[in-house]
Amino acid sequence: MPEPDVIVREVGFRDGLKNVATFFPTDSKIAWMTAENEARVREMQVCSFVPEKVFAQFRDCTEVVSHALRQPDLVVSAYVPNVKGAQRAFERLVEIREIVERELPDEPLHSAIAAAGLPKGFTRAGLVD
Repeated sequence: MPEPDVIVREVGFRDGLKNVATFFPTDSKIAWMTAENEARVREMQVCSFVPEKVFAQFRDCTEVVSHALRQPDLVVSAYVPNVKGAQRAFERLVEIREIVERELPDEPLHSAIAAAGLPKGFTRAGLVD
């Protein structure tokens, strides 16, 4: 299959749902994700590793990401706002293929990651082999 000219990354699971006042059921998120994957959307940012008290919408982040990782040909990412969020992500789902975090200067981020004892290979852009 030829490489696509355009890559679409679905962020509705994260950016769209954060503004929904009532909890969007996990089964509905999974059905939505599966339908988009079947429609050949190959990149999805599926949740945010933020405290539940900030956004209760993401209380099922572990289940949603776990399902996403089982989808064929899907590049999965999750928003991680800070080092504590990264620790939560790694504690819950060490197989996350890519972690997207907000823009932070390289040196403070790398220093914070080193101080937090996160796994080797965690970088601004994600996980590297």
